[in-house]
Amino acid sequence: SSPKTLRSILATFARKTPKQGGPILAFANRFVRKHDWICGFLGSSTLLFECLLAPLMAFFLPPQWRLITVGLGMVLLHLGIGALQSGAIGAFFLPNLAAYVVGFGDFRDGNDL
Repeated sequence: SSPKTLRSILATFARKTPKQGGPILAFANRFVRKHDWICGFLGSSTLLFECLLAPLMAFFLPPQWRLITVGLGMVLLHLGIGALQSGAIGAFFLPNLAAYVVGFGDFRDGNDL
């Protein structure tokens, strides 16, 4: 992804305080916006994880591995969103973790977790 995309998003949220839904770590937001390679890497990594890796892992990994891979990945992703973009967005999207970790299983026998 283009570094300009993430930089624009981060700049928009940088105008807000954490109480207004801005980044928890404003200094990190400023640092990331100064570096094209970081903006490009984080934007591309987020797209790859959310659109390809997490769904594939959620559908095809055994349940015990989903918690470790998808669950940890989603938590780290949303902690990063909270730190760099918006604490509110980071927190509000964490409930999606349940859908990726346990929401795609077959619970008929009760042994999917």
